[in-house]
Amino acid sequence: MGELEAFLEAIGWKQVIMLARNELPQVLHRDLWEYLGLFRSEKRSLTSKRTLTILSSLRDLVAPGRVRWEKSEERPCPPEIWAEAMRAAIEREPRLEHLKDHNYIRHTAWSKARPLAAQAERTDESRKQREGRSFVFGALEAASAPEETGEARATKGDIRALAEALGKAFDADKKLNCHTCKHFEVPRWCRLDPKAVRSVDPAKACGKHTKR
Repeated sequence: MGELEAFLEAIGWKQVIMLARNELPQVLHRDLWEYLGLFRSEKRSLTSKRTLTILSSLRDLVAPGRVRWEKSEERPCPPEIWAEAMRAAIEREPRLEHLKDHNYIRHTAWSKARPLAAQAERTDESRKQREGRSFVFGALEAASAPEETGEARATKGDIRALAEALGKAFDADKKLNCHTCKHFEVPRWCRLDPKAVRSVDPAKACGKHTKR
């Protein structure tokens, strides 16, 4: 290697170090260099250019905080899971050699992220239920407002939307069929305040409810 090549290679390794230090989460640093060794071929060592490419692609994988494997669902994936996936690659038997990409740790990270995905799904479902309850109580409050407030009567579509929201927020088995309107369902607790839900015909109120 000539002096120019040696100089450029030195600059390249400096870029590698700067990228690893500044652009990769610290939790990955412990096993990073050992993981890079899995990309080395039998005949030659990794060049700074090749190492920079590997680290750049690893950075792009980790940065979004999510991981997807092929056409499967996308899952939350914090740096700690990527670190576990790197360690699993290093400790795998038989030993991995001559890696071409990060597919092994990507699949491993996706598998390890399954509990986080399930937790995120439960959290999202709880949020939707809270939003549904907020919508329901807001709609009932508006529907039961006195006429002198200028509040418009609920339409058939409004009440159907109310019933659908209740169906998502509460157990469907707890709903009752309204024999006055016959076209939609209202919740069991509407019987406590018949004026809370208006029928399609303003002259009628859904005050009589019977079990299915």
